Formats: sequence, C-alpha cells, structure tokens
Amino acid sequence: MPLTKVTSGVRTIATSEVVTASIADDAITLAKMAPGTDGNLITYDASGNPAHVSTGTSGQVLTSQGAGAAPVFATLASGLPAATFTSSEQTVAVDTVLDVPHGLGAIPSLVQVRLRCKTADVGYAVNDEIVVSSGPVDLVNDRGWTVQTDATNVTILQGTGIPVINQTTLNGSNITVGSWRWIVKAWS
Repeated sequence: MPLTKVTSGVRTIATSEVVTASIADDAITLAKMAPGTDGNLITYDASGNPAHVSTGTSGQVLTSQGAGAAPVFATLASGLPAATFTSSEQTVAVDTVLDVPHGLGAIPSLVQVRLRCKTADVGYAVNDEIVVSSGPVDLVNDRGWTVQTDATNVTILQGTGIPVINQTTLNGSNITVGSWRWIVKAWS
C-alpha cells in the first residue's frame, strides 16, 4: 500500500501495515499504551509477552519468583530469622576463655551473646537477659569481655570482672559471676 501523509486528524491503519523496524525508537508514548491499573507494573510472562504485576498492598515489596515467573508483591517477615544455633547456658567465669562450638562449618554471619540472670544480682531479676557484644574493657583492672568467632566456635574472652550497668543504681557494677550464664546465638 502506498504511503500517504496525514497532516491532520487520525488515520486508522491495519496491523499488517506497520512493521516493527519502521517504528522509530522512543516513538510510542505513554499516551499510546493501553490503560492499566494504578500501581501495576509491566513485566513479561514466560512466553515473552507483555503482562502486568498486580498492585500489592501498603508495606509490601516486589519479590522475584525466579526465572520464568512474574514477580509478586509480598510482605517481608518481621524481625530476624530464627537463630541457626542457640547454645545451652554457659558458665560465666573470670580470667578464662570460653569456646562455644556452633557447628555451622563457617564463620557465622551474625552472632548475639546474652547474659542471663540465674540469681537476682545488680538490680536484675531471675531470667532477665542483657544483650551484649564485646564488652567494655577496663585496661587498668583487666575487666570486661571480648567476643570473637571462627568457623568452629564463638569464643568469649573473660577478664577479671564482667561489668554491666546496675539496673537499680544505673552505675557500673561487676556481676556476681555465679549468678549469670552466657547464651550464644549464631546465624549462618
């Protein structure tokens, strides 16, 4: 069919009259797209055809379903996943090295160490827990602790005293080591 120049108005053309190669890059505007739903996203289905991802709800995030499947909106799980490893209660002592084998076979991606109160002490009640990382180190008096990890153990290096903030006085106090236990959590 011979080409004709349209200077005004709209000319309807048959699909067979247009070949993709004759459409200039960026020539199709948003105004020429089919109407959709606010919030939907354009994607491609497993056959390579245009498709849409239905709108999610407030707070959801776009999540991949892997190759060959359209993404979906999904709600993220809240908080941390369950620890891959949780130790039994470990004895708190002074001037010692405590190795807690975690069995992960690699350095954990995250470690959390807690002190669990077993007998009321420094303002804390039985079963209260203090989340700790490497603690304050008093170089003059050799008090404090350090937590380190490797592919086998979470290791707690314990100084001559384990200082915490007294929950009643809000002042620094050494715990009574026999009144507390270490709990170690690790994530692979």
